[in-house]
Amino acid sequence: MSNKAISLLVVDDDILICEQLQEYLEYHELVKSIQIAHNGLEGLRKLRDHQPDVILLDLIMPHVDGLGFLEQALKEDLLKDSKVIVTSELSQDSIVQYAIQLGASFYMLKPYQMDVLMDRIQIIVNDPNIGSSPIIDAADNNVYIVKNLIDSGLPVHTLGYRYFYHALAHLVKQKSDVFSITKSIYPLVAKEFKTSSANVDKAMRHSISLAYSQNNDSLKLFLEAMNYKDPNKKPSNSEYISLILERIRHSY
Repeated sequence: MSNKAISLLVVDDDILICEQLQEYLEYHELVKSIQIAHNGLEGLRKLRDHQPDVILLDLIMPHVDGLGFLEQALKEDLLKDSKVIVTSELSQDSIVQYAIQLGASFYMLKPYQMDVLMDRIQIIVNDPNIGSSPIIDAADNNVYIVKNLIDSGLPVHTLGYRYFYHALAHLVKQKSDVFSITKSIYPLVAKEFKTSSANVDKAMRHSISLAYSQNNDSLKLFLEAMNYKDPNKKPSNSEYISLILERIRHSY
C-alpha cells in the first residue's frame, strides 16, 4: 500500500465535527493538507481551487446540500482527480445510491470512528478499482424519483420526503398517473410507516412548506418548468406528486 500523503477537503456544516476532523487529520503522517467548508457553495469553490485527493462530504447542509454539490461537480467535471466519501446520518438506500451514481466512492454512516475513517480514506486512494466516475442506470426509476424530489427543493431530511418518495415509487411501479391522494396514497403510506393518514398529509405539507421557505428558488424553477399555474404559490400534496410524476416521464 502506498504511503503517499494526500490532500483533503471536508464539506460539513457541523463545526464540532470539522474541528475534530482537523485536529485528528492535520498532523496525520498520510495527510499533507486539509481544507474545511461549511456548505456546498463554499465546498465547490475550494474544490475548484485546490483539487483535493479526497472529499469528505456531508449530505444535509445549507445553501447547497451534499447531493447538490455532487451534481454541480459532475456538471463541471471537477471530480476527475478527487474521490468522495459521503458521511451522513441519512441511511435511505435511494439517497445513498444516488450519491454513488453521482460520483461518490464510499458512504459512511455518522457517527464514525476516526481510525475507521482513515482506513477508508487509504482504501479508496490506493485502490485503482474504486473510481470517481459516476455510473447512472437509466432504467433505475428510484434515481429519477430522488433526483426530481431534490431538484424541486424538497428537504431530504424530512419525514415528508420519505412519504413522497414511497408514494411516488408505488405510482411509478404501478405505471399509474391517476390516483386519489386521500383514498389511496395517504392510507398506503400510513400503512407502510405505521402512522395515520392525517400525519402523512401533515408531514407532506410541512416538507413542501420548507421547500417553499428554504429552497424557494429551486421550487419555483421546478414549478415554472412544469408550467404550474402559479409558481409563486405552494402546490398541494396531490399537485406536487402529479408534477413529479410528469417530470419523471419526461426523463425517460
